[in-house]
Amino acid sequence: MFNQQPDKRHSALPAAAPRSLMSLKMKEWIEKHIKQHLPALALAALIWLMTACGPVAETVTPTPIQADPGPAECDQRVLVEVWGDLNGDGVPDPDEPMLADVLLMITKQENPTEEGIQLSTGDNGRANFPTRELENCLTTGHQLLFLRQVAGYEFPAQPVVNLDDFDPLNDAIHFGLLPVNEDSN
Repeated sequence: MFNQQPDKRHSALPAAAPRSLMSLKMKEWIEKHIKQHLPALALAALIWLMTACGPVAETVTPTPIQADPGPAECDQRVLVEVWGDLNGDGVPDPDEPMLADVLLMITKQENPTEEGIQLSTGDNGRANFPTRELENCLTTGHQLLFLRQVAGYEFPAQPVVNLDDFDPLNDAIHFGLLPVNEDSN
């Protein structure tokens, strides 16, 4: 009925070209024309998809992940305060300095040389050790070590504090350091 002749204006291959040659030419054309424009095409498709679907943030509420934080003991802290006890009464007074950068460590009592948790006091003279870092989140079996002398102050009389009976909700450890007596030389 109709004599269909290939339109030579739109074909780079003669009508009788072998199929493998046609596939090869098609691959070359795709590599040349499509791949160089692929990032722009992908972006355009993404923009179209976003506008066609509407704003996702307003329609979908993400489900929060419910992570089990463990027992309440894991959210507690061992609070340590270090100050210069200028009058030697063992109580921090408003005119006594809180000591920053004092190095402290919590270790196991049975092996204090084993790896422990080290912290330094902040500008407010405080350090907060998270109990979640301790075995079973409990202070039992641990001790707090005062690691080095602070310039201008004596080393504490009790540099090791047993934490067996420590209650993180009600207790704090206080290191009131006495000033070095310069006349004792």
